Parts: sequence; C-alpha cells; structure tokens
Amino acid sequence: MHRRKDIYGPDAEQFNPDRWDEGLRPGWAYLPFNGGPRICVGQIFALTEASYTTVRLLQEFSAIEDRDGTPWEESLSLTVASAKGVSVALTPR
Repeated sequence: MHRRKDIYGPDAEQFNPDRWDEGLRPGWAYLPFNGGPRICVGQIFALTEASYTTVRLLQEFSAIEDRDGTPWEESLSLTVASAKGVSVALTPR
C-alpha cells in the first residue's frame, strides 16, 4: 500500500521523508497519518472519554480563568502539549 507509484511517484520504493514536506497528503494512502481500515481501535473510546470529561467540567464549573498570562509554548513529542504546564482557576457553580 505504501509503495503505490500512482500516489508517491516513480521513486515510491525508496524512503523519502521529504515527500511529506512537498505538500503530498494522500489521505488514507499512508497509514501513519491515522486513517483507513487499520485505524487505532481505541480512538473512538479515547474521544468518548475526552468528550465526557469536557462535559463534566462544563457542568461543574461556571468559569475557567487563565493564571499563567504568558504566551503559549509547545512541547513537541508524540503529541503536542504545553511546555510550561497549565495554570488555570476553576470557578465552581
């Protein structure tokens, strides 16, 4: 699947990470981009958990206040996270 010359060109057999910098985003043709029939089986469960947690926070608190005051800095690894943590105040209902 990852060696399709009609998607990746004549050099599809060779590993070329620069291929993705050229704007080629073939959708589900490259599985690490998270799609197709072999998508993570836990993705729906994780999204359901995140949705439930968000709704419960909205039900319990009337306001969220930023206590950091500095610009956003990313910590890039497997996922994107705040480099400095999150400083917030939650106002109960």
